Amino acid sequence: MKTTARHLVGIALLCALCSTAVQAQEQWEPVPGIYGGSVNCLHFLDESTFLAGTVYGGIYRSDDAGATWRYDALAGNIVHTIHDPGDGSLLAGYMKGIARSTDDGQTWEFPELGATGFIQSIIVDGQGRVFAGGHHGIYRSTDHGERWEQVYVNEGSAQVLSFMRNGATLYAGSNRSGVLSSSDAGENWTPVDTLFDGGRIRAMCRVDRTLIVNVWYDGIYVSVDNGISWSVRNGGLDRPRCNELHVCSNGDILASMYDGTVYRSTDIGESWTLMGELPGQIEALTMRYAPDGSLLCGHVGTGVARSTDDGMHWTASATGMANQRVDDLLVDREGSVHLTPFFWPWLKSTDGGDSWTDVDNTPRSGKLIDIGDDGTLYCSREYVGFFVSTDGGANWEKVSDGLDARPQFRALGVAANGHAFVVLRDNTAYHLLPGSDTWQVVTGTLADTRIRCFLRTPGFFFIGAQDGGLFRSADNGHSWTKCENGLPPSGIMALQAHAGLLYAGSFGNVFRSSDDGDSWEDVGDETEAVVTSIAARDDGTLYISTTARGVLVMHEGRGEWEEFNEGLPREFVDEMAIDAAGMMYARVSWNGVYRRTVPTVGVRRSASIPSTCFLHQNYPNPFSPATTICCTLARPMTISLIVTDALGREVMRLADQRRMPAGTHSLRFDAKGIPPGVYFYRLETEEAPLVRKMVIM
Repeated sequence: MKTTARHLVGIALLCALCSTAVQAQEQWEPVPGIYGGSVNCLHFLDESTFLAGTVYGGIYRSDDAGATWRYDALAGNIVHTIHDPGDGSLLAGYMKGIARSTDDGQTWEFPELGATGFIQSIIVDGQGRVFAGGHHGIYRSTDHGERWEQVYVNEGSAQVLSFMRNGATLYAGSNRSGVLSSSDAGENWTPVDTLFDGGRIRAMCRVDRTLIVNVWYDGIYVSVDNGISWSVRNGGLDRPRCNELHVCSNGDILASMYDGTVYRSTDIGESWTLMGELPGQIEALTMRYAPDGSLLCGHVGTGVARSTDDGMHWTASATGMANQRVDDLLVDREGSVHLTPFFWPWLKSTDGGDSWTDVDNTPRSGKLIDIGDDGTLYCSREYVGFFVSTDGGANWEKVSDGLDARPQFRALGVAANGHAFVVLRDNTAYHLLPGSDTWQVVTGTLADTRIRCFLRTPGFFFIGAQDGGLFRSADNGHSWTKCENGLPPSGIMALQAHAGLLYAGSFGNVFRSSDDGDSWEDVGDETEAVVTSIAARDDGTLYISTTARGVLVMHEGRGEWEEFNEGLPREFVDEMAIDAAGMMYARVSWNGVYRRTVPTVGVRRSASIPSTCFLHQNYPNPFSPATTICCTLARPMTISLIVTDALGREVMRLADQRRMPAGTHSLRFDAKGIPPGVYFYRLETEEAPLVRKMVIM
């Protein structure tokens, strides 16, 4: 568990303060604007139904030819390949072996392989036999993947990463034993040439009778005599590292490269042409032509990119896909939400997650973040160091003296007056004093304590430890006392403060204190999971995220935790938080960030209504056939809400000179009969007009 509970002090939840209730987002959905992740493989079931195997996100499905995606199966797993063995079923090679589906991926079963480990590649020979290669060698199935036997045991920990077939001969590429071949239905496997000894063979393919093999960091080799002799055919590529070589129906070869570039060869490797730049340009993993003729690329960062001009130009095509790693989630004192997706900059949203701006410009490095009382930004970047910005992220100063040369961070917290604390992966804690540029190892009471979370409150700083319990400091971390009255002796994994109350989450329970941590009481029944974060509302409702039950809610006076997981891809939730507009966010382990509206309990007026009008992003968006548009009015006024097309021509008036009271109002827009495309909606009031864009699918 990382630093979670420091984020939500002093936030007003506007959703319960409006004169008219906002229509709730009734289930969790991926946060818009940061779709993507990493896609290892693509499989097309028909012209409109696509499957994508992802890195730690399982399988995603698209029912509209890749325009939008939704989580489908195998959450938390790396899916390397999806293959049809020839009988209409599906086989997925993933990090734990083989998964098999007989209903187009709706449900999956898991055949026994006899040994654990990943399966990287699957191939079917000319007789219907299926071969799977991975961590423990090669497996064979003669019944389309229902039962398996091991036919090659890896030697020297060699892992089988790729396959190709030439007539009755099968070839297997490994990462240490070179290229192996078998001409007896997989009974025996022998090296084809000492040329490949010790090489990493992740990509192989065949064009007619020509075999093409990439040796990682070496070259591209071809054979025209069934593997008897080989020649280099790099075509101008320097030490190529191919994740995949894919042969098109016309014989062209597509190469997806480790450095994020993609190439095409029209002459079997004699020459290679660089294709257009991919969004993100990080690592290209797989390429396929979709049934509609567009070219799809699965890669790291954006997830799926699409080209409609044969690879000249690319656009992200991963709406709804959220399998990326997100390292931190933070809500600041103003109620803005901050995220740090891996391979992305630090992102900030002030409109409930509808749009995002960069806080820093350093993608790739994982980040833990915090904001001091004076607005100073603190950021730890994995393997890089610790950084501080005093100008809102425009400039950063590296402050890493005293830390490891390539530090890995577990937790980050900032006390009052700029006292910063970090915990590294080896559980060593460090303290950075204000004005200092050197970290000091935390000693004394907290020495050898596995710190997991921090909390800053007016006058105190708290630390929760996995094996030491809860500690409190009144002098910004110079000295500590243990809080024990009513708390368990260890296992404090989450901390939170709200409306004068403190909350602590442990291995199965939540505790509450009304006296700054002097005494504690147990809140509710057993959570039956480790609590990873806590959020509270003014009406007494508590939300927690957990490692085994997702997000749970407990209403005031009930004492029972209820599941709150509709739409979440899995039940391991690292962290959740609520912003000032009443939007709740859940950071799901390796499955990105999801959001939903906090349900309103009652309707009442409040002085917390904003001082100006606000037009919210419609939800859902894109949509078909209907969506909801919300606006917040600072005072009673007359409004018009007008929908126009991309050329500004009026399509519909949802409100025409209607007198509305102050507060938040929702209007439903039914687009039935309106052509798909980009549209705009405009709110006209006594103030300047407000405009937002929406998309009809």
